[in-house]
Amino acid sequence: AEAVSSLARVLQVRGDLDQTESLLLEAIDIINTSQGPDHPYMAYYLQNLGVLQRSKGDFDAAEETLQSAIEAIRRILGEKHDLLAVALVDQGRLLHMKGDYDGAERFVREALDLGVEIHGTSHPRLGLHKTILGMLLHDKLEFANAEATLREALSIYEQVLDDDHQYIASALTELGAVLNTSGRAEEGLETLERALQMRLNDYPPEHVLVAGTQIEYGDALSRLGRFDQAEPLLNGGLVILADRADRRYRRAVAALERFQVLSEGTDQAREARNSEEL
Repeated sequence: AEAVSSLARVLQVRGDLDQTESLLLEAIDIINTSQGPDHPYMAYYLQNLGVLQRSKGDFDAAEETLQSAIEAIRRILGEKHDLLAVALVDQGRLLHMKGDYDGAERFVREALDLGVEIHGTSHPRLGLHKTILGMLLHDKLEFANAEATLREALSIYEQVLDDDHQYIASALTELGAVLNTSGRAEEGLETLERALQMRLNDYPPEHVLVAGTQIEYGDALSRLGRFDQAEPLLNGGLVILADRADRRYRRAVAALERFQVLSEGTDQAREARNSEEL
C-alpha cells in the first residue's frame, strides 16, 4: 500500500490524475483488506484522495471522501492531531469552491482553533490557514474582517519565516486584492508590487502563482486608470490561467471585465470632451 501510494504521488506530480486516483483507491483497499479500517494509513490515504478529487473538479466525491477522512482521523489519530486540522481546512476550501461560504468558514475556524491548541499562536501553518480564511472572508464581502485576518497571517509570518517566503507572497496578494476591492487601490498597488516581485524571484513568469498575483496587480492599475500598463498584465495572466476553472481564473475574468468597463468609460468621456471642443 505504501509503495502504491508513493507511485500515486509521482503520477500526480506528472499530471496523471485519473491514474493517481486509481492507485490511491487501490492503496485504501489494500489497507482495508489487510489491516482493517482503523489503520493510521487509512486516515492519510483518504485525505490524499479527497484533495485529489477536489483537484479533478469532482466536488461531490471530494466532499464525501474528506468527510470520511475527518471521521477516520478523529477515530484513529484522535482529536488533537495535525492531520485533522489539515483535513478540516481541505474541506473548508472545498466548500468555498462550491459556494457554501458559511460551511467553509466553520471548518476553517475549527482548524484554526485546533492549530492554536496544538502549536500556539505563531506556527506558520496558522498563518497559512488565516490566509485561506482571509480569502473566504473577501469572497463573503467582509472586507474589514478579511484585511484584519490577512494582516494577522503576515504578522505570524514575520516572526517565523524568511522575508521572501512564498507564504508571505500569497498573503500579500490577497491583502492587495482586498485593498483593491475596498476602494484603496493605491495601497493595493504598493502591496501587490512587493508580492509580484517575490513571486518572480522564485517562479518563471508563466507560473500560475505569478499569474494570480499579476492579475491582482493589473486590477490595481486598472482601478487607478493606468490602462496601458494594466491591459497586458490582465490579458497575459488570463492566458496562463485559462485552463484552470478555479478562483484565480474567475478573478482574472472579473478583473478583465472591470478593465473593459473602466477603460471604455474613460474613452467615452474623452470623446465627449472632444466633441464639446469641436
